[in-house]
Amino acid sequence: MLKIKPVITEKSVAEAKRGSYTFFVPRSFSKFDIKSAVSSIFGVKVKEVKTLSVSKLVRRGIGRLPKKRIFLKKAIVKLYPKEKIDLFEIKEK
Repeated sequence: MLKIKPVITEKSVAEAKRGSYTFFVPRSFSKFDIKSAVSSIFGVKVKEVKTLSVSKLVRRGIGRLPKKRIFLKKAIVKLYPKEKIDLFEIKEK
């Protein structure tokens, strides 16, 4: 099973309305791997893939224990017009 996690934030949902979707992917994935994984999982045509490396500090334990730095890879996937991923759609009341 491929480990692609969607990033659901206010900014990513706003970008999803414009056709750009954001995912956390394994650091070993190339742009081609990301493109083929997203197209096979969600059944959409991918136009463009942008990647960036992100580091994040995570506090472990209570109080002033040492922090751990986690390195992640984020992929911004742009789809062709009229393609969309329903996972990012928010239903308004």
